[in-house]
Amino acid sequence: SSRPSHPQPDHLQWIQWGIWQSTVHFRYTNDMCHFLKYKMKCVYEDENTNKIGYFHQNLFRYAAENGWEVPLHGFDIQNVQQHIYVELKNKHNTMNSASSQKTYMKMQSMILEDDRATCMLVEIIANRSQNIKWTVAVDGRTYSHERIRRVSIDKFYELMKKFLLPLAMAFVLVGCSSYQYT
Repeated sequence: SSRPSHPQPDHLQWIQWGIWQSTVHFRYTNDMCHFLKYKMKCVYEDENTNKIGYFHQNLFRYAAENGWEVPLHGFDIQNVQQHIYVELKNKHNTMNSASSQKTYMKMQSMILEDDRATCMLVEIIANRSQNIKWTVAVDGRTYSHERIRRVSIDKFYELMKKFLLPLAMAFVLVGCSSYQYT
């Protein structure tokens, strides 16, 4: 018997289905691989960012003799003797509008409580180096106060040099290897 020059219609459909299925599988597999790689990268970045944040916050536990403390409630870091109250944020984009407003109102309240207070929102991973008056919009109205600041971590450490030099020395003497990120 002779072979047909063209596949029969049902064969043609089967071949088309096979090609389509392979294409979809290939795209899905590659897309899924890219998606999983992306998600894994995000998890690692979040873990590292959190560790960096914990490091900076807990670094001040070693500066107790200079008045710094990491309280259980309230601000992330504070120095009541120097009237400095700090909220640490890992990234510039980790606060939504409601969180920004709440944090700002907490700082306003502290300024009313302590007329010498300076409150800072310190960004560990900031877009740029800055120490600026923090301006927040609440119900369409903007608020700002000279002693409520938005500060990048490099500028914060510049401001804290006189407190941090003894801290750095103590940290080196104690040994970085004994530090726990928990």
